[in-house]
Amino acid sequence: MQLVPAELPAASGASGAFTVRLSGVSAPACPTHGPQLGALAGGGAFQVISSLFARRAIPTAKAAGFFRRTNRCGSCGRSLAEVATQPGRLESAVPAPQAPRLAVAIEGPLLVCPGCGTRQLSMDGGTMRSVGSALAEALGELGLMP
Repeated sequence: MQLVPAELPAASGASGAFTVRLSGVSAPACPTHGPQLGALAGGGAFQVISSLFARRAIPTAKAAGFFRRTNRCGSCGRSLAEVATQPGRLESAVPAPQAPRLAVAIEGPLLVCPGCGTRQLSMDGGTMRSVGSALAEALGELGLMP
C-alpha cells in the first residue's frame, strides 16, 4: 500500500480573544482508506506547537524583569510596557519537517513595537493559555490531539 499526501479540510479553534485557523494541512493518505492520521496523533500536535513557539515561527514578545514582569519586543528588545494591544493577525507555516504541513493564522490582540513595527503576541499567561487552547481545539478538529 502506497501512501500519498492528501489535503485535509481547514480547521479553526477559539479561546478568549483569540482565534486560530489551520489550512493547507496535508497528511499521508491511502487511496482506498483516506488520510492516515494515526502516525500524527499525539506526537504531531506536540510537534506543531513546539515548531510554532520554540522555533519562533510565530513572533512573541520576550518576558523581562524579575519583580515586575514586562514585555520586550522579540525582535529589537524595546520595552512594550506602555504599548496597548491592537487587533491583528499573524500568519506562519509550520517549519518542522516531521510535523504535518500546515499554515497557521492567529487573530486577536497583538502588541506592535513602536521601534521596529513587529507585530507579536504578548508573553502573559492569559494570552499563551488562550492561543494554546485555540490551537489545541483546531488540531482536535483534525484528529491530531490525543
